[in-house]
Amino acid sequence: MAIEKALILEIGALNSPTYCRQTSNGSYVDYASRVERAKKGISNPPYQFDGLVDVDYLVFGVPCSEVIIQKFDLVVPNHVIEHIVNSIIDAAHSCAQRAVWLGCAPLSG
Repeated sequence: MAIEKALILEIGALNSPTYCRQTSNGSYVDYASRVERAKKGISNPPYQFDGLVDVDYLVFGVPCSEVIIQKFDLVVPNHVIEHIVNSIIDAAHSCAQRAVWLGCAPLSG
């Protein structure tokens, strides 16, 4: 499958998504909305409102599987590897149908 046709879920894209909406069929998931992230980054120019992506799925305090019903071909953890816990990886894995994991080993199961 060509990457242009793949359904992509990007976790934590913030201000530098790996795949942008203009060139891919991507969605973004994060624990906070664009507005909330901008408030937290008010003194950090790269994280101000205009530089952040619009988040499609908010998953703060709920399992990803309760929020994200769609299945994806590619799951990209961006800006998360330093914080990641197994439950987030497991949730992302449950959202993937033919996942190609970038930067981490595939999960068993």
